[in-house]
Amino acid sequence: MARPYIGGTNGGVKVVSADTSLQLADSGKTVFLDGSAANVLTLPALSKGYELKVILTATGAAPTIVTNSSANIMVGTVLSANNDAAQAIQSDADADTITFVDGAAPGDYCDLICDGTNWYVFAFSGVDSKITITKESA
Repeated sequence: MARPYIGGTNGGVKVVSADTSLQLADSGKTVFLDGSAANVLTLPALSKGYELKVILTATGAAPTIVTNSSANIMVGTVLSANNDAAQAIQSDADADTITFVDGAAPGDYCDLICDGTNWYVFAFSGVDSKITITKESA
């Protein structure tokens, strides 16, 4: 299904290699996140229909995706699987941080979509337990 963006059918691409606060205009984009430093990607204020895909491009540190007010409004699941270990599933109903743990692989990704109240998360890592969804603040 085509997405309704001016001049095309996708939301575009954003490359992130430093701490970055996303804007409402970034909805629909694919974000390529450099994990060679502990970059922080801050989500915008809640906005119904906002969606985003974040793909890890490099490793070496532990970049994070956080809510803009440290609110515990992430709900979702992380699936990890590799050829040498059993699959792992982690779920959380009141998180505020997604971490690409050092050792995550380029291509690991996270999809986020907002209903105006919460951020719904689905993440996949090809390396066991290298993406986490957690509550870092009370």
